[in-house]
Amino acid sequence: MTQTMTCNSGTDQLALAAYTNMRRRFTRQGISIAILSGIVYGLFTTFMTLAMTLGVWKDWGSANSTLSPFVQTYLVGTLGSGILCLWGAFGPWPS
Repeated sequence: MTQTMTCNSGTDQLALAAYTNMRRRFTRQGISIAILSGIVYGLFTTFMTLAMTLGVWKDWGSANSTLSPFVQTYLVGTLGSGILCLWGAFGPWPS
């Protein structure tokens, strides 16, 4: 739905200019946040995948593992969600 506004006076023109500026700024900020969110989530996924191939997690997916595939999937998902929630709790600092 497209809204059109008509201007009859100087006050209306100022209001329209303020509305247009606010809309542009909101769109620009939204796109910036979306791009930054995608980058951060991509890095998070990359480092989680790397971490699952190193250290203690290395043996989880190997033939020597005593854990079933269901338990492995559940544990990795739970740990990933926990890390993501912890990051989210400390990430959004007030500007």
